[in-house]
Amino acid sequence: MSLQTLDRAMDLLHALSRADGMRLVDLQRELSLTKPTVHRLVKSLMQHKLVERAPDAPLYRIGPAASKFAQRATPPIEPWHRVCVPALRRLGTKGHPASLLARIGFETLCLETMGGTPQTQSALHVGLIFPLGAGSAGVSMLGEMEDDDVSYVLRNIAPRIRSLPAGRQRDLPEEIRCVRRHGYAVVQDMLVKGMTGVSAVLHDDGGRPLGALGILVPSGSLKESLGLKLIDSLRRERDWAERELAQRKDTRWHGMTRH
Repeated sequence: MSLQTLDRAMDLLHALSRADGMRLVDLQRELSLTKPTVHRLVKSLMQHKLVERAPDAPLYRIGPAASKFAQRATPPIEPWHRVCVPALRRLGTKGHPASLLARIGFETLCLETMGGTPQTQSALHVGLIFPLGAGSAGVSMLGEMEDDDVSYVLRNIAPRIRSLPAGRQRDLPEEIRCVRRHGYAVVQDMLVKGMTGVSAVLHDDGGRPLGALGILVPSGSLKESLGLKLIDSLRRERDWAERELAQRKDTRWHGMTRH
């Protein structure tokens, strides 16, 4: 594919991303291209599922493969980080360290930690980067992905997880299934020995994952009443943060939209 063809294909995708659906003649007019050229571009992009035809009208729109690229992209962190700080601060008053984390490619980035002891704070310090599936935050985000995306990520991170001291006994696929059943992730003894991480995903107003809120609690305490109350607090604060995020346009996931 020539650079000119690639540029035209990107222009066509951007045009479709700004509309619910477009006819070929609309695309031809929008891109100032001939009808055969637009037809070839659309046909090629449809083969890769980047464009699809609407089932009930002669309209073309962004296809399912394009949304997968958007899911693997990274949203701007600072706006939604700022909005979530009050929820994190309230979680930190429960007596255990609470953290706000983001996904950066195959990594998890710690944006903020509040509460807990100096030992647990140093284990989850601001700027810490670790493999996506190492802690509960990354596992919770993996639980939000489609199966083929999960397989793709696991192929890249599994060797790194197994190389960690507590990584060999991990069953990441089962942990991901548990996220989908319960709505939060639980990972024991990975970042701090004797402590279990619990995380719930933060979504934007379109339901796409931005990051996660997490807490560290003593291992074995989750089934006790205090542990269950902490999980309830985690989910309530996550829900509060999502409501706040829904009201802030600068925190939205922009996906493939051109600005």
